[in-house]
Amino acid sequence: LHASAPPSMQGAPLACIIVPTDDPHLSEYVSERYKRRHFVSRFTGSQGTAVITHDQACLWADGRYFLQAEQQLDPSMWTLMKQHTDGCPTVEEWVRNTLSEGDAVGVDASTFSYSTYESMQKKLDKKGIKLVPTSFNLIDVVRAQLEGEGEEGGSGGKVGGGE
Repeated sequence: LHASAPPSMQGAPLACIIVPTDDPHLSEYVSERYKRRHFVSRFTGSQGTAVITHDQACLWADGRYFLQAEQQLDPSMWTLMKQHTDGCPTVEEWVRNTLSEGDAVGVDASTFSYSTYESMQKKLDKKGIKLVPTSFNLIDVVRAQLEGEGEEGGSGGKVGGGE
């Protein structure tokens, strides 16, 4: 995934992962444990979706959060995708245009409604890209590894950060 991602993510057979704001209960506001999108991007808005590939990281946010996202995202690692503006692709459109046929997209299916998951899969099927529900949340694994290194270890809690 993102070029500087921890090794456990670089070896995954996935072309990208999608990290929504949602928790398994699809709550509007999530507890600290489920703030995975915030963990990887440092964006604290209550809505947004991160998509992380081996060499790119994008965050989709709506108009309520454009300024906040611009201030919180590291522009050397993240591209802000301004949802619902002219020229901004949806997450599915961006994934279809960026990945190749046969690529796999990792998702924690517990953070997607059934209808959202099915709709996304149908859109990605048009290019032969598959959603792959992971048996565990990849961000939780990275967070546990970084926390195991202590407060100052790792990339400071940012996937794609550090040196």
